[in-house]
Amino acid sequence: MTAPWAASLSRTRCTSQVTPLPSLWSTAFLLPAFQRGERWTPSMQAAFCDAVLVGDPVPPILLWERRDGTWVIDGQQRLTALGAKVVRVDGTTNTPTSAFLDVRTGRFGPAQGRWHLTAVRTARWRALAIPKPSRGSRDWEWAGVAGEVMRRRTLVTYVLGPDATRDDAVRAFRAVNTPGVPMTPDEVEMLVASAG
Repeated sequence: MTAPWAASLSRTRCTSQVTPLPSLWSTAFLLPAFQRGERWTPSMQAAFCDAVLVGDPVPPILLWERRDGTWVIDGQQRLTALGAKVVRVDGTTNTPTSAFLDVRTGRFGPAQGRWHLTAVRTARWRALAIPKPSRGSRDWEWAGVAGEVMRRRTLVTYVLGPDATRDDAVRAFRAVNTPGVPMTPDEVEMLVASAG
């Protein structure tokens, strides 16, 4: 005879997938009431977008595919930084991203100006009119390269299916938000010393 809890183990509540950035920009994500508000500064958003652009590993996003839409269980700050639409339960949307690619340097920063594009606009650069060759035209060429890179970038997403319960969502949220054991000052010092 099988233990009563064993039957629940055969159900797959969560799958992992590789999600292309462009598909994130075509989805309106819903934010559950238990989620806190926006916390990242413009500099934090820019640092995250830089990490995505250069292909550094970034934490996965945890979503819940329900019949009424795609809910963000974990990853609100990352999605907002990349320019995805995040809708709160009261119908308001998160503040647009403050991360802009400076096409002259190829780096994201919190400053906006003539030479700056959000991650979404960078990825859509191919569809924009490229300026005629003139002073700075190489800069705009770089934007085309960055746009191609951003179109190819992916994020790992974990997706709870529509059969998942509220308890499943809470358990998954706790699993990804349970802190590890902090490093001691000696461990940090050893890590820094070994890197350089």
